[in-house]
Amino acid sequence: MSIKLRSGGIWKNVNKAYLRSGDVWKNITKAYIRSGGVWKSMFGFISSINDPSIAQQVTLVRSSASMPATLTGRNYRWTNATTLTYKFQYNNGSQWLDGNGTNPTGTITNPSVGSSNTKIYTPVIGDFPSSSSTSTGSFRFLVTATNTNVSPTLQTISTSDTVSIQNVINVTPVIPTISMTANTNVTQTSGTINWTSTNQASHTSTGTFSTSATPTATFISKSGLTAGTTYTGTVTVTSSTGNTASANYSLTTNALVSIPVNQTVPTVTPSTGTAGVTEYSTTNGTWTNSPTSFTYQWEQSDNESTWSPLGNDRNGNPSTLSTYSPVSNYVSLYPDGTLRCKVTATNSAGSASRESFPVEVVAPSTPSPSPSPSPSPSPSPTPDPTPTPTWYCSVREIEDGNESTSQYITSMNQSFCGSSFVIVCSQSGYPPIPSLPC
Repeated sequence: MSIKLRSGGIWKNVNKAYLRSGDVWKNITKAYIRSGGVWKSMFGFISSINDPSIAQQVTLVRSSASMPATLTGRNYRWTNATTLTYKFQYNNGSQWLDGNGTNPTGTITNPSVGSSNTKIYTPVIGDFPSSSSTSTGSFRFLVTATNTNVSPTLQTISTSDTVSIQNVINVTPVIPTISMTANTNVTQTSGTINWTSTNQASHTSTGTFSTSATPTATFISKSGLTAGTTYTGTVTVTSSTGNTASANYSLTTNALVSIPVNQTVPTVTPSTGTAGVTEYSTTNGTWTNSPTSFTYQWEQSDNESTWSPLGNDRNGNPSTLSTYSPVSNYVSLYPDGTLRCKVTATNSAGSASRESFPVEVVAPSTPSPSPSPSPSPSPSPTPDPTPTPTWYCSVREIEDGNESTSQYITSMNQSFCGSSFVIVCSQSGYPPIPSLPC
């Protein structure tokens, strides 16, 4: 049904009507007239294709008739809606107010044709009109659809039927706990914070890692982060009785890493050595971008323009160590007599190599033959020494010109007054030799 107004002999459609109220002109968006026993819209043209409309009324379901309980609000497909918001409300005895628990309001997506989606809310003690154990709380769920593609903006609200839940006072509080655990799946642009909890009926999170859509979830993943950046916030868990516990999180994304860049050339020492004798060694040189490992390759060249890897050294060690001992015939094999080491530095971004300056390898010198030693003359035999004779002497007394019975004088200091004596000496093995009387 439409309204027409005759102006200047011409009937014109009335697209808008206004009513003055309190010195303010307000747009009349809907008006009805009874025709043939049926109330009909007077401004059907206004609410035809622009007003948001829902496939069916939103609903609200309770998990229990008494606390603790949860409420599930169900939303259906909307048309002419650019944004959708939801509210869980309770009645305090005189008016409807938004709930005091976790996430009583927020945005909700528009489900596809023929489907629906839900939001969950856990009532808390503050949602009841009194602290009496017999008090009953009334709850409702509503979704507001807005069409911002027209001017003025149009809105439509779909409200559920009222659901009642009895309050249970003096129930033992359910105390939750929470502790953050190690972050996982951390890259340069993403990561996951994790926690463990007890008695978690729902949770909220502040900071970049926003609340998960699943109330009992114990992790939140986030992508689109910035490399080398630390993100912090707080996760709060709520129990069925409205008690809460919180813990802080901190996640640092991996920093951007570039491949190593050489700053100073690796150095091989000594600068000159002998094949088959000298062991050469190399330094890593210095590098930027924090290499995590180094590898080595010793190389030889006949003309210092084309280099190729060496085989095992004289001790059988591979040429991929930081030391190398050339074989004794190295110069015969490689007449140029040089070698160098290529050092490769690696980190998570990749690898880069840098060669040392060449060093010299000389052939071992050939020793001169040693002359044969002259024979030593045989020593002449040494004659046996003549033994020194051992003499035995005694003093014999003489009386009246005759030698008396032999008496050995024990001391040459004895005095023999008025007598004469002879000294008789003999050599072992020979007869005694008498001496003259004295």
